[in-house]
Parts: sequence; structure tokens; C-alpha cells
Amino acid sequence: MRLLDQLAQALARVLSLRENEARGQALDFLNRESERLIGIDGAMLEILSPDAIRKATASVEKGFVAARILEEISLISEEEGDHHRATAAAVKAFWLYAAAAQADASAADNTFRERIAGFGDACAERGLAEGDLLSLMAGYEMLGEFGRAEDALFALVEVAGRPEGVLPVGRDFYARLAEYEDAELEKGGLPRNELQDGIDGFLARVQSRLSQIEIPDEAREAEGAANSS
Repeated sequence: MRLLDQLAQALARVLSLRENEARGQALDFLNRESERLIGIDGAMLEILSPDAIRKATASVEKGFVAARILEEISLISEEEGDHHRATAAAVKAFWLYAAAAQADASAADNTFRERIAGFGDACAERGLAEGDLLSLMAGYEMLGEFGRAEDALFALVEVAGRPEGVLPVGRDFYARLAEYEDAELEKGGLPRNELQDGIDGFLARVQSRLSQIEIPDEAREAEGAANSS
């Protein structure tokens, strides 16, 4: 039986368990089926980075299966009220979906790509941390959704603990975009004539965040004491 057919059977069983509110059993079943289908159990999928999963699965089909299992883990986790776990699994699934679409463009029709992009948009609405935003940005770029990738970059600036650390991420991103053909940039929602505006906006956001970083209490107290003396 084909791998995707086996996946469909497994997901039908998971759906039945979810409908009976046997979520713990559903997760246990997913863990076992993940090991059987792609050689990595579900718990390990949640631990490994998206790129490590892609390298371990070593095929587009298995990468897609890993993404679908993670998406299901996200749904179950959300039903259990574990928002953090649900978000982490969803973003990882999005990255893997995007990587699968990029690796086999002939198999990824526009409907599939639109579904993936919509899935990414749903992830973006969750309020993501730095690592998740980096994965989201990378996934959008793999899909050729450059405008969405830029939005993720701007969001990254806003949540980064060290805004200056985002500078090389942004510079590399815009340098890569500059290598694309005009038609690809236009299709991706970020025409070439808007690239400089994007760069300027990115640098302005970083500068704004840097200016908002508060002086540590100790330094503020020392400054106050020096001014009063």
C-alpha cells in the first residue's frame, strides 16, 4: 500500500479517536504510526528542527507525511488547551509543507500552495516567538510568498530580544530577493521597485526597537545619582 494511503488510514483512526474525545489515545497512536510510516516517532518530530526532519526523512513524500502528522498533533494539542505545543507543531508542519512544495514543484499545484500559505497565515495569527517566526519566514520564502515572508521578518523585529541580531537575517533576505527575476518578485507580492522601501522600513523598525530598549534599573539609578551630585 502506498505511503499516503497508509497515512490516510491512520488519520481516519485518529479522527475517530478525537471524535470520542480520546485525545491521549490519539496522540499515542500518532506516535506509533509516525514511527512505522517514516521511521521517526511523533514525540521526536516535536523535538527535532524542521530541517533535521527533512534530512532524516530524505524524501518529499515522507516529509509531507511528517508535516501532516505534526498538523494533527497541533490540532489535538489545541483541543487539549496546550496552545504552546499546538503552535510549535503547526509552524514546524508549515515549514515542512513548504519544503515539500519547493522540492517537487511539479507535484505542488496552485491549490496546494494556496492551502499551505493559508496554513502559514493561521500560524502567524497565533503570536509567534522568535524561532517560530524564523521558520514561518523561511517557509513563506520557499513558497515564493515574498510579501508574507517580509511581514514575518517585520514581526520578528518586534519580538526579538536583541533587535540588532535580526539585522543579518534581514540583509540576507533582501539580498536573496534581489537575485530573483522581476516576474517572480511580482508574483510573490514584493515587486522589485518595492525592495528598497522594504529595506528602509526594516532598518527603521530595528532602529525604533533599539531606541525603545529601556536602560537597566542599575544604570538608571547610577545616572540619577550622578545627576543629583
